[in-house]
Amino acid sequence: MAALRHDRASFIADNPCLFLVGEPVLQQPRTAQKTLTNVSSPALRKLETLSPDTPNPEPVISIVGLVVAAIRKRQPVFPEMITVGRTANNDVVIPDATVSKFHAYFRTTESNGLELVDASSRNGTKVMGRALSPKQAVDVALGTRVRFGSIDLVLRDAGETWDTIRKKG
Repeated sequence: MAALRHDRASFIADNPCLFLVGEPVLQQPRTAQKTLTNVSSPALRKLETLSPDTPNPEPVISIVGLVVAAIRKRQPVFPEMITVGRTANNDVVIPDATVSKFHAYFRTTESNGLELVDASSRNGTKVMGRALSPKQAVDVALGTRVRFGSIDLVLRDAGETWDTIRKKG
C-alpha cells in the first residue's frame, strides 16, 4: 500500500492532489457494465499508486477498509473536468451500483479552488448533506463531506489521507 510504504513527506510529494476518503460498503452493479473495471467482489483491493497518465485507472481502494481516490485528471477526454463515476472511463472510479456511470465532476475555479457538479446522476450527489441540483456547481474545500449515491467520502489533502491510511493500516 503506497501510504504504508512511504513516509508522510514522500507520500505528499508524490501525490500533490486532493483525495476522496471514506469507509463505504460497495455494492456490485446488478449487471455487468462493459466499461466497469475488473472488480470480482465487493472485497476491498490494495491501494495502488497510479501515474497521471494511466490509460484506464483501477478504482483506488485500500485493503484496510478505506476507499481512497485521488482527484486528478487521468483520462484525455473532457480536459476541463475531473469526472467521477463507476466506469473506467472516469478519472475517479467508484465501482458501486448506486454511483452512475458518469455521476459528477470536479472543476478548478479561477481562484484555484475546487467545485463539484452533479451530472444528472440517478441517485444524486450531496455536499455536506445538501442535495445538488443537476448541472449546478458548488464550491468544495478540505473537510467537505461528499456523497455519490450511497457512498460517503470526505475531501482530504495528501497529508490527511496518509494519516488516515496509517491509522487504519
